[in-house]
Amino acid sequence: MSSVETKPSKTAELVAAARAVHTRHDKPVLLNDPYAVNLCGHVWRTIAKSSLLTWFIRNFVKRRQATLVHFLVIRAIYGERQLESAVKRGVRQYVIIGAGYDSFAFRRPDLTKDLAVFEVDAPTTQQEKLRRMERAGINKPDSVRYVAADLNRETLDAALNRSGFDANLPAFFSWFGVTYYLPDDTVAKTLDLVVQKMAAGSSISFDYVCTLNEVADEYKELRTFMADFVASRGEPWISAMNPNTIQSNLRGQGFSDIHHLQPGRVAEELAPNHPTVKCPPIMGLCTATTGN
Repeated sequence: MSSVETKPSKTAELVAAARAVHTRHDKPVLLNDPYAVNLCGHVWRTIAKSSLLTWFIRNFVKRRQATLVHFLVIRAIYGERQLESAVKRGVRQYVIIGAGYDSFAFRRPDLTKDLAVFEVDAPTTQQEKLRRMERAGINKPDSVRYVAADLNRETLDAALNRSGFDANLPAFFSWFGVTYYLPDDTVAKTLDLVVQKMAAGSSISFDYVCTLNEVADEYKELRTFMADFVASRGEPWISAMNPNTIQSNLRGQGFSDIHHLQPGRVAEELAPNHPTVKCPPIMGLCTATTGN
């Protein structure tokens, strides 16, 4: 998700492709997403449907990006587990910031039956998603509100308030694949918004890129490569977080309950003993909840 988007997001395309390839070609399947392949563009849809092309891309063309692809799959598992916990404590609003080609509303009717879902994204990407849904014969779920918003020009709360969101009720915010494309002050303002303008008991779940100084020497070059890879697609990483101070920083902003999965523990906890899923300690996951 870049700061100014005039075309559908290329990194959103990568997320859909990662889910499609994982569902069709990894064993065991950690996140079964049968919709992902039809939410991909033509090129990735063709690759995902072919075992030979997938093998060639993974082992030659995009070999070094494979670990990033693995992370894209398992962060969704993390987010949905955190959402399940929120639903159990009574949360009934789910906001997906930077929704891209997300398939949650199709895959998880067990949760959407209890939720109002708000998919927030730039108009160009959201329009492309709706076009792909129509092409694939995927109907708009009754539980979903599609919120087209340029968050560089409109605040998140303003976009939600014009879309039927109730700020008096707690909500769960999914904020994956976004923080590192934003300036530090914008990240801080979004977190402040959850604390200051959302109902008590609201949560925000997000991923982050480690500051380079906190990445082990053997992974620094890979982190630099990943940053260059997304930058070459017009969506550069702008900010990073220190995993050693993230919890204290969030408490300082007013969050009372924090679940932090440090970069070195992501694959260990979410994909234990999986033969193909590897996540180098470059990116971490966190969920912060406001007090009741």
